[in-house]
Amino acid sequence: MQMNQKLKKEREIENYSENIHTFNKNNKSQSDTALVIDFLQEMARKTTDSNLKYDLSKCLEIIQGKENLEMTDLKDTLKLVLEENERLEKKNIELMCDIQHLGGEIKD
Repeated sequence: MQMNQKLKKEREIENYSENIHTFNKNNKSQSDTALVIDFLQEMARKTTDSNLKYDLSKCLEIIQGKENLEMTDLKDTLKLVLEENERLEKKNIELMCDIQHLGGEIKD
């Protein structure tokens, strides 16, 4: 069973290699980046392996620069959350001081 899967994977790799050469010959006018993007999109469309589809989609995001935008958005959001946390901590300290002050007035 495992031998059949291994042979199947080897054939898929050979097919991918053949597809790369064929794809390159048919699309000479495109830049290297565009060729790679087109090829990865085509392979993601053709494959039935869901893990490979996911990996290819992540590769495409990196090549197209989408991952960097996501990271920038995450960093900006984190910065806003940290600023809000700092503001809330200061407000908490002020309120604790007010409570202590009011508690002292009540005792007097």
